[in-house]
Amino acid sequence: MAGMRPLLLLSALVAVPAQEWAWPGGIAATGAVITGSDGAAVVLAAGDWSAAPLAADATADAGDGIRRWRWSDLRPDATYAWGRAGATAPLGVLRTLPEPGRPASFRIAVGSCAKPADTPVWRAIAAEQPLLLLVTGDLHYGDVAEDDPVRIRGLVLDRPRAPSFQALAAVAPVQWMWDDHDFGGNDSGFASRAATAVHAVYRQAAPHLPLALAGERAPIAQAFTIGRVRFLWPDLRTDRDRSPGSLLGERQRAWIADEIAAAPAAHRLLVLISSVPWNGAPQPGKDRWQSYAEERAWLAGLIKAAGIRACVLAGDAHMVAIDDGRNADFAGGWPMPVLQAGALDQRGSYKAGPYSHGARPGAGQFALMSVEDAGGPLTVHWEARGQDGAIPTTSATWPAQAGDGRIAYTFTVP
Repeated sequence: MAGMRPLLLLSALVAVPAQEWAWPGGIAATGAVITGSDGAAVVLAAGDWSAAPLAADATADAGDGIRRWRWSDLRPDATYAWGRAGATAPLGVLRTLPEPGRPASFRIAVGSCAKPADTPVWRAIAAEQPLLLLVTGDLHYGDVAEDDPVRIRGLVLDRPRAPSFQALAAVAPVQWMWDDHDFGGNDSGFASRAATAVHAVYRQAAPHLPLALAGERAPIAQAFTIGRVRFLWPDLRTDRDRSPGSLLGERQRAWIADEIAAAPAAHRLLVLISSVPWNGAPQPGKDRWQSYAEERAWLAGLIKAAGIRACVLAGDAHMVAIDDGRNADFAGGWPMPVLQAGALDQRGSYKAGPYSHGARPGAGQFALMSVEDAGGPLTVHWEARGQDGAIPTTSATWPAQAGDGRIAYTFTVP
């Protein structure tokens, strides 16, 4: 892709003993977070491992053998090798995000719903060398319904300990937001008895972006910018049904309204990341936006009123699917394209819809989002990918687009 500088796979990575792990995430233009097992400190090196090590600006003992390293004075759009201090070779490389508000081209991966910890799909994503991977829910399927931090911690840490996840983390930071199965069980929300423990483990073990809302049980809402694209990532579990008919809850409604109002000043595109499907006609009793249609219309209306073009990256459904916005115009005259990305590794399922550009339920699937931005209009390209690297063809069971049936879509933002 023009304007992109893809990461290079390392030819020699340090083998991580089974009891050790490291997980890069929380990536920004000038910052990064890595969590890992206690032991030798994690350091960065600008460019390659031969450069002088950069110690973290902040190091914290998170408890239970977990440490957190944070850097906050890095260069935008720059490559850093990372690994254990004193090692002869790095564990991986990461790239900071481009400077906010300036034109930048990039490619990210998106996926949800991974039941096994060690799965070939992590390596398939690594082979694409995206800037980062967004896991939009169900990093695990523990379905823990009790206040059991030990069990929840074990389920979460099984991921960075897995060899295939380590291969992915070596080339791309992984940023995660929970959905129901990794929050408190199927369709879980505010009433979940596991919520206190889930929140504590997330803040302890996951390398996340700065949280927008303060408090140990506040929704883990996050936002970040890549070039001229603003990503809003609300937590759709913590306050789900705390107020009847709301996935967001009052605290996030205020936050997201402020974010949307401010977005057009420096951004051309707004990306709403949703852990549940966005489109579908209003229908009660579903764990999706279509059962929270009034709040969905309110949110779409804010985006239209702000005058910023927007799209949705969604999880939960075990399928890859794309709608060009014709079935996702909930503000009237302001359609929002939708990309469903899953299942990373879980049986297939079809939800919501219809999808103008096809859908394919199944496992071993994810999606890529590429943005070309040279300073004029932005071009966004979505494509569904299979574990073997091929773009899945549309299942004959579901509506397919004309032509070759690929689940892919390109649109331009003026």
